[in-house]
Amino acid sequence: MTISRAAAALTIVALTAGIAPAAGAQQPSDPAAVSAAAQAKADSVRARRDEIIRRREALRQRQDELRRRRQAARRGPMASEFFTWVGKIGRQGTLDLVNASGSVTITSGGGDDVRIEATKRVWESTDAAAKAALSEVRIDVTERADAVDVRAGFPRRNQLDAEVDFTITVPSGANVSVRSGSGDVSVTGVRGELRAEAVSGAITATSVGQVRSLRTLSGTVQLENADSSDITVSTLGGAVTIRQLRTRSADLRTIGGDLSVSDSDAERLSAQSLTGRIELAGRLARTGRYSLQSQSGDVRLSLSDDDFELEAATVNGTVRSEFPITAGDRRETAAGPGRVGRGGRGGRGGALLLRGLSGDGGPLVTLRSFSGDISIARR
Repeated sequence: MTISRAAAALTIVALTAGIAPAAGAQQPSDPAAVSAAAQAKADSVRARRDEIIRRREALRQRQDELRRRRQAARRGPMASEFFTWVGKIGRQGTLDLVNASGSVTITSGGGDDVRIEATKRVWESTDAAAKAALSEVRIDVTERADAVDVRAGFPRRNQLDAEVDFTITVPSGANVSVRSGSGDVSVTGVRGELRAEAVSGAITATSVGQVRSLRTLSGTVQLENADSSDITVSTLGGAVTIRQLRTRSADLRTIGGDLSVSDSDAERLSAQSLTGRIELAGRLARTGRYSLQSQSGDVRLSLSDDDFELEAATVNGTVRSEFPITAGDRRETAAGPGRVGRGGRGGRGGALLLRGLSGDGGPLVTLRSFSGDISIARR
């Protein structure tokens, strides 16, 4: 059920192509050689990007085919069955849920109890066959010390067209771990540690505390009003939207979608996308470090602060800043408000590079795009 290896493998391939050579790397002095090196690097990045897009499209086509097959089968009769279970896990207990197919909704409540309500559904060719197949949809609940494990699936028939929709209430301080094969996951008001993972489905988390990881292969991720010390968010084929996140560090990645972070407090933030737009809006921590990188999308920084250190580079795009940027050393060129540059002129390896200080400097912001525009605006 885990998706972390597949997502990590494609993410590494997609996002390790740098814009500029590493510090200290030898640069060719011949302009023709520089141009040839830049073109070779551009071709290499495009080839990697095209391969990731091809894999993502193949995954999407497989998922569409499975959906069509399910929809065709669901023209036949459906049988359903209701399931309920109540137990105590304590105010800081743990819920661990694995669901093969179906939606999951988890909310917080008072007391020490966990309340599980679920609806099993099966589609078959006849009413009798659908009712008979209900027994093959298993919901197993195992109690441990201050914990409950829930497993839902169809162990004897992998091709069974069935799903289990869960609605669960847990103590507000409970720890929650959810793994879903196919279906959306929604978590609200849980203040304990949260981990949510889906193969095909959206993940939404609202008013949660100590969120650790939100991962999906195909679906969007939305996070709002959340606390964390360290958080990882990743999706292969969807957008990531984050608002009002308070964390020490955040690692955010998407292959085929936009990534937006607003009104959040983070000391360290890394946001990466292959084909989507990246936007960071709000205030920066005084000693913060922020890295935004997209291979073929625009990168936008919208700030309320005047004091920061900037390094922005693009190969085939422009860089625009509404803040006056003062050169950090003699090798760089200062840029005033509204300064526009185009990639392929100046910089290292054919990339446009804007580096310097806004105001008195402070948090370091690094912006990278291969074929997108970079903009730094006042909020």
